[in-house]
Amino acid sequence: MDDEVTAGEVRSQVRDIVNDTLLALADEADRGVFDPTAIIERVQVGLTSANIGRSRAGHDVHPSDSLSAASALFDLALPRLIEALGDVTLTAPTAIAVARTLHHCIMARVASASVGYVDVLLERLSVAQTEERMRVSRELHDRVAHGIAASLQRVNLGITAARTSTDDGIQMFTMATGLLEQALDNTREIALELRQTVGNNVLDDAVRDFLGDAASAGSTTAVHTKGIPRRIPAGVGEEVFLIIREALRNAVAHAKAAHIDVTFTWTDHNVAIEIHDDGIGFDPFQVRTDSMGLLTMRERADVVGADMTVASKTGGGTSVTLTVPSRNGTR
Repeated sequence: MDDEVTAGEVRSQVRDIVNDTLLALADEADRGVFDPTAIIERVQVGLTSANIGRSRAGHDVHPSDSLSAASALFDLALPRLIEALGDVTLTAPTAIAVARTLHHCIMARVASASVGYVDVLLERLSVAQTEERMRVSRELHDRVAHGIAASLQRVNLGITAARTSTDDGIQMFTMATGLLEQALDNTREIALELRQTVGNNVLDDAVRDFLGDAASAGSTTAVHTKGIPRRIPAGVGEEVFLIIREALRNAVAHAKAAHIDVTFTWTDHNVAIEIHDDGIGFDPFQVRTDSMGLLTMRERADVVGADMTVASKTGGGTSVTLTVPSRNGTR
């Protein structure tokens, strides 16, 4: 990063930190209570710290360097703060209050910057995952599917040749053809699913696109949107999309649902996604702890800081609700 740009950023940070510390000290003097929550909320009103976090991640600055920078900011800001206090007598209790408040103001910025930093890492992870999925998709299409198609061609030639003989191999050839056709369909379906991503879409549209391309196996699915949809950070969006996709698969493959409703409810604070089906349901207390589908969904939800609940009863359908909090990167 350019030295002059860095110096300007540091000066701006010191100035803002001193101002916030003075405001916090004034609040404490008025109310007689120290409230670090108020400091955190004031810092998080703007996106400056989050943008700095994104910038640091973009320049591959290690988190340990950011913590070192926080210590340096404390050393730089403290003299400025004492100067700004003017004639205030710095007794021991006052000095402790000043240092404590300054510390909280700096760490509030560190916490805010960490959100932007993590968003960049999640976006990089999303790009890497997407590239890998595209590679696997090409391999499945170009090598696996091509090989199965070639095998089918040879089996069909074998059937033609067998018709001229008394051998009973025709039945075996026919069975082999059916199996290969099924394998070919499955391979093409996997290749298509691997290419499904959120990309530049909002989640609602990405799910609609997926349902438009995927085989429904006799189920009908409706997507509903409440509120105003918006894009969310790429890494978060891709993980949430995969959770929704797994829930839809479960509704079709395991619940044998005839109808599925996917409802997106967008607010200023979060987006809630409910996947409800009219399938056979299950007893949540009888689910195996090693059930990979639900386990993977919960792990993905934890990664992006989302809450996931599953409500079901035997014969009463299933509802999966996912609540994704808004982040500084949401737009």
